[in-house]
Amino acid sequence: MRMRAVVTAVLAMFTVAGGSVPALADTGAVTVEVDPPAVLGTGTQPADINPKIVNSGDTRIYGRLKIVVAPVPGRPARRLDQQIVVQTPGSFGRGHPVPLETVGDTVVARVDVPGDVEAHSTTTVPLQIFLQPDPYAPYVGASDVVLTTSFYGGDDLVVTDATPDRIALVEPRLTVTGWPDRFAVGQPVVVTASFVNTTPLTYGSVSAYLFLYRRGEDNKSVRVERRQPDGSWTALRLRDNYVWEYDVPWTYQPGESSTVTLRLTVDRIPESPERLSIQHAYQSIPRDNPNIAVINAESTVVDR
Repeated sequence: MRMRAVVTAVLAMFTVAGGSVPALADTGAVTVEVDPPAVLGTGTQPADINPKIVNSGDTRIYGRLKIVVAPVPGRPARRLDQQIVVQTPGSFGRGHPVPLETVGDTVVARVDVPGDVEAHSTTTVPLQIFLQPDPYAPYVGASDVVLTTSFYGGDDLVVTDATPDRIALVEPRLTVTGWPDRFAVGQPVVVTASFVNTTPLTYGSVSAYLFLYRRGEDNKSVRVERRQPDGSWTALRLRDNYVWEYDVPWTYQPGESSTVTLRLTVDRIPESPERLSIQHAYQSIPRDNPNIAVINAESTVVDR
């Protein structure tokens, strides 16, 4: 839903390289409009918010935007600094993240408005927002944030959205059980990964992978197998030195789920005590898309 805030602006001046530029319109009103999504899910495509600065006055203006994302009191909390990303669009779907400042439990983005907003004109700033999962935080599910957008001329506040926009943040649930603190060489370990789409969104083009990083070792001495419906085990192919991929349902409608059982065996003891950094994730293809859900863990390889 698009919200609009309006104030009457008065003439002010601030100094920039090359001289003074009007910071505020001398007549009429300046408004800022933002149209964020009502629901934002982890791993979904970045959503356009595209703030619009409308200058209905007779003087051009120049300034920057301040966007504050704050949790709604009384709702489940999440670490916004680890999950919220604000970016400018880039080529081939690769955006350019905007630096975020953490202020208490809020995150703040400051973005320069390109060029001047001429009198009786509108400037749109291309901006996107997306949500990435936090692999070290407990599952949150649904929470709510408020996005407040302001326009500044120099250091002077010109206008703030009088009715901030509320966004529901949602994420599917990934549960991994069976990870041991220690892997004994030659002894298989069975782990189970369950994925449930607890969101109101549809997730498509989904794939899953297991990432295993062995400090100082490659993964050629690690076997990863998947249990089939008949109880047999099929070896997964190592995509590179660190990643095994496996098939899951291509699409998850709201409420749909799947469960996969894997068996891992470390066949060689390292020369020194070794830590395994493990990541289990679901993501949308192509592989450079953000993860939908991810869990990180660590284990030690020991001789039996």
